[in-house]
Amino acid sequence: MLVFMLALLLIIAVVLHWKINLTNPMVIFLGTWILVFIIVYENIFANFYHLSLKTVLFVLISIFFVVFFFRIGKKLGITMKIVYYNLNRLAISANILGCIVIFAFIITWIKLGPPPLLGSSIDRANYYVSGIELLYQMLYVALFLNLFLWKKGYSSGLVINWILIFSVFTALRGNKTGIFLIILMFLYFFGKKVDVFKIVLLFLGIISVFYFVSFIYLNSVANENLLKDLKMSMTGYQLPTQLYVLYDPLIYMVNNIYNLNGLINQNLGGIGLGSISFPGITQIFDILFNHISIFKDSVSSQMTGTLQFLSINTFSGLGKLYVDFGLFLSEAFMCVIGFVSGVYFYNLMYASHDISIIHYYMGLILYETLSLSFFTFYMGNIEVFINLIVLFIIHLFSVKGR
Repeated sequence: MLVFMLALLLIIAVVLHWKINLTNPMVIFLGTWILVFIIVYENIFANFYHLSLKTVLFVLISIFFVVFFFRIGKKLGITMKIVYYNLNRLAISANILGCIVIFAFIITWIKLGPPPLLGSSIDRANYYVSGIELLYQMLYVALFLNLFLWKKGYSSGLVINWILIFSVFTALRGNKTGIFLIILMFLYFFGKKVDVFKIVLLFLGIISVFYFVSFIYLNSVANENLLKDLKMSMTGYQLPTQLYVLYDPLIYMVNNIYNLNGLINQNLGGIGLGSISFPGITQIFDILFNHISIFKDSVSSQMTGTLQFLSINTFSGLGKLYVDFGLFLSEAFMCVIGFVSGVYFYNLMYASHDISIIHYYMGLILYETLSLSFFTFYMGNIEVFINLIVLFIIHLFSVKGR
């Protein structure tokens, strides 16, 4: 039924020549949550507990607030300060960051062996070197700068080469989230008025990413059929085995709302005090106050106790906000995110002047946070804060008139 509904929708869209602005964060935000509810309604994973009314209302109210306040932020037409850059200086900064990323990638290879795609014995989730990984995370701000230069018409073969290098590095590590962040970055810059045929290709590309990464993982397992049977029996997977290629993307989409359901049913709202949604800040303060990590571990342990399956252990952006701030403050966060996203979208799409790379990047972070809200709360990651500091330095170096 699910496959039929999606296929019918795509056929209708292609026939009517629909075009969708994928630069608008509401398109992916609403699209992913609608797909989540379709999968839940179809009961594809029969062994999951049914969602409580409280969980359904919490998610629906959150979605409503985001969309409502996004429209308010967009309608107000608040304009940001005009900023002009020396593109050559931005290119120099992007090249330096690119060299740092290559250095981090090589050091990681030397320390841990080849990346997962090339046969590493280390699981992709653990393929990183402490400290060096922060340098590797510069990949996202370096890619951002190169896409910014490309959009501004900066003519240099290095820009395209860096984009290809960063994409290959991310694919070699086999990290699904990293691949999706790059896809979202491209959509953020170039997703205006995309026809549905390209969206179909994107959808097939996402399915391919899951199949690709799962294929790598299964090849490292002695008996892949045994692993398949275990996963299907554990979750109560209802689709035919011929459609097993859809298992990973479907479980990736919906297990988080079921885990949110467990958190809400156990009344764990407000116990995290920000430590779960904003691990980046927690890591920084833990350098001065090591008891913070102990507190976070205690909260994480309580969250783990609500899981139906310990191996399926992510909680969605709403789940993390709920644990940290409870029902009402979580909704307040979603209102603010929706409103600020609307302001940034107006400036990116309709204002006639350039805004700073810092604002441009903040718009991207909000875009990615909303797009991945069914899975995580991306805004709180430590690389977000580090990348903003790096971009501020580059801004001072590259802005005209200094």
